[in-house]
This record gives sequence, C-alpha cells and structure tokens, in this order.
Amino acid sequence: MPGDALISDLTLPPNAAIPELPTSKVSRISTPGFEPTSLRALANRAAAALQVAVIVLHPAIARADETPGEASNATPRVFARGLERPEAVVPISGDAALVAERSGRVLLLDGSTRSDLGTIAVPGSTVFYVPERPYTEGLKDLIVAPGQPGTFYWCMTTGTTEAIRWTVGRTRIETGRGQPSMANEVVWQSEPQPWTRSSPPPFSGCRLAAEGDGIIVAMGANGRAAAGGRIMRISASNAHQPQVLSTGHRNQSGLALMSGTLWEVEHGPKGGDEVNIIVPGGDYGWPAVSSGDPDDQEHQGFLRTRPGSIDPVTTWTPAIAPSSMTGRNEKLYIGMLRGGVIELTVNGTTVMSQKRVLQTSERVRDVRAGPGPAMLWVLTDGPNASLLQLAPAP
Repeated sequence: MPGDALISDLTLPPNAAIPELPTSKVSRISTPGFEPTSLRALANRAAAALQVAVIVLHPAIARADETPGEASNATPRVFARGLERPEAVVPISGDAALVAERSGRVLLLDGSTRSDLGTIAVPGSTVFYVPERPYTEGLKDLIVAPGQPGTFYWCMTTGTTEAIRWTVGRTRIETGRGQPSMANEVVWQSEPQPWTRSSPPPFSGCRLAAEGDGIIVAMGANGRAAAGGRIMRISASNAHQPQVLSTGHRNQSGLALMSGTLWEVEHGPKGGDEVNIIVPGGDYGWPAVSSGDPDDQEHQGFLRTRPGSIDPVTTWTPAIAPSSMTGRNEKLYIGMLRGGVIELTVNGTTVMSQKRVLQTSERVRDVRAGPGPAMLWVLTDGPNASLLQLAPAP
C-alpha cells in the first residue's frame, strides 16, 4: 500500500483542546419537502428511472458510487504527496481516489499509480483564479453523481480577467480505451460579476452534496457589503430552475447530508465560525447577524440574533477556519484551515460532543468519508500538498 511511512511530521496528539460546544439552539427541522423519507423516496425513484449509456471506465472509477465501509486502521498514513493546490478528494476504494486541483485538473491516484485525467473545461471560458489570491477562485468541489458510474458534479469559477461567475457542471470520465477523456456539460451558471485586481469579487466557497436525482449547491458571499450566500437544490431534470433552500450565509465551506438532515459549516467574519442545520426557506442572518468577536473593531455592529433568522447549532470564537465537512455514522468531520480535523458526535439534530481527531502543521483543504480501510481521506493545502488516510478511534 502507498504511503507506508507514518505521519510523524503532520500529526500531534489527538486530544488537543478545542473550545467547548454550546447547547444546540435549533429544533425546527421537520419541514415538508425535506424529510428523510422524502429524500430516500426521491433517490429510489431516480435510481429506478435512470438509464445510463454503457461506457468504458477504469475499474476504480466505476466503483466510485459504493457505500463507504468501516475503518480498520487507527493510524494516519500519507497516501500521496506533491499535489498542486488540491481542493477536493473523491474516495473510490481503500486504495484509490480522485483528486481535483484548483486549476481544474483531475488526477486518479490508484495504488502507486498516478494518472492525469485531464482538465475540466467549459466551452468559451476558462477555469479562473488569480495565482496570488489562490484561496477563493478556481475549481472548488467534485462529487460523485449518484447512480451514474464515472460521472461527477463539480463547481468552479469560470470567466475572463474582466468578469467571472460560478459554474456548476457534470463530467463523465472515460479511461478504458487509450488516453483518458472527459465529456463536460454545464448544468448551471450564475450571472457574471465584473471585477478588477483592486476590487476583487465577493466569490468565496462553493460546496456540493448529492441528493436524489440532483445536487445541493452552497455558494458563499464573503464581503460584508455582499448579499448573503445561499444554498440551492439543482435537479438533473430541471437544472435551469434551481430551488433556493436557504439564504443568509457567509463563506460556506462544507455540506453533509446525513440521515435526512442537511448540515452546513461556514466561516464567520472574526470568529463566529458556525455549523447550521438547513431548513428549506430558512434565513441564517448574514450579513446582519454574526456570532463573531464583538470586541474586534473592524467587525462591530453585528446583531447576535434577530427575529426570523435561524441561529447556528454551534459556533467557534476564536475561529477554527473550517474548510470542509463530511458525515458518517452520526458523526460529522470538519477539516480546518488552521490545521487538523475535528469530530462532532450528533444525536438526531443535536451536537453532543466534539474532539480533535487529527492535528496537522498544514492547512486541511478537504475531508471525505471513504470506502475500504480508510475511514477518512484528508487533503492538505498548498503547492506541494498531501493526501492522508485517517481512521479515528471510536
């Protein structure tokens, strides 16, 4: 297995202290149209109706829709090194994963083999990010399209040096005959936003979650003057009319759909990082409401709460700088740009406890639950990043 060397330079004791968790304030989650039974029924109907053309796939990619298995190893390991600003990992098996880099390039890491599958392209546009500000634009997420082997949804900024927009798309990867190929399709695009280097656009995180026959898309709005970010549901059969699930978000960095409940994590302005349970039609308060540091001069004037806004399940001040979220077996795992992964144990819609399961000296860009012997796959950040396997202790 690759990466037999233990992570001695990246890990610290797993019991490092983090802030205590406040009591959950959210109880309103039984909203018609977003109940667990509705989600399962939708997924079952979509799977039954789906007709997929036969394509030739690399065997590892064809396994990418399998249900994650149990972890069997509690020791973190380095699976791969030398990744160029990766943003998302898609576990395929215990010994294979796709990695999407900010430039749009997609790599297949299969055992000790690394294959460049190409770069996601949008006709008439380019994957867009500014090299000296590489933490906001570019390809931001990649997930498996449910029930469609070899097909993946993605979210990235595309455009020119004058205007950029969010683009959500779908890519089918074929690797079985000769050189790998990608068939790209645009699913949805936001309106283009003009910008200059002296006036950067309010583009922030974009994260995806698979749901039924489509996807859930979280798009943030970083600046205080910007309208609050939103979460949308995009149906594969009616992609041009997305349904807005919630508004009033800031810089969203992770989504996890677990047991019919949609969880979201986002950055606060100065502290005030928060986890929310998403209620259809809910307003989460930004840019008027924040639980960030009230003593910080730059960020004074926020309301702590207001009628009609939904309070977060939990918040962190000082900030943990969340980068990603994944859910499994009633546990939520949050990657942190300040280094490491924390685990939240939940009971229904209540967070019961939290602990740090990984401490790194590098920023963590993505964390995903995966099949095979690795319970979690963890991507670090930067121009020479690593992909780690981690199996937290029960």
